[in-house]
Amino acid sequence: ALGVDVSGAMVTKARNLAHAQENAHFRQGHFPAVVAGETFNRIFSVEALYYLPDLATALIAVFNALKPGGRFVAVIDHYHENEASHAWTERVNVPLVLWTIDEWRMGMQAAGFINVQLEQLRYPESVHATQWQTTVGSLVLVGDRTSSPSESSAQEAST
Repeated sequence: ALGVDVSGAMVTKARNLAHAQENAHFRQGHFPAVVAGETFNRIFSVEALYYLPDLATALIAVFNALKPGGRFVAVIDHYHENEASHAWTERVNVPLVLWTIDEWRMGMQAAGFINVQLEQLRYPESVHATQWQTTVGSLVLVGDRTSSPSESSAQEAST
């Protein structure tokens, strides 16, 4: 497993937490340059994509970093339907991209992903969950890369 973060502090924290895991490796750097030339069976992203200023290009980079038959899964809380997240850009003082669920779907499809699924994962009501977590929830994105060139041709013919 390879963990990637732009923050050196987060990479250090991850290394410390995973010190007993021999197959866990971490790199500091900007995506996609930090993994240039490498491909993966699975890519999992948590709360990172909307920091990238050009999401369309970032999704293409994720797609290209997957091996044929690979799967991409992401979880995000900063999306248009989650109004509680709209003020995050000002709170963190970093520009964040704010897409609708439909824009995420179209962006993934335009990048080449098939079997695209998006689901709002709502938390059960509890004293620990905020209102947005129980009503809107986190957005889970799933998409696959085709496993063969013939599947790519069939996909292009159907779109």
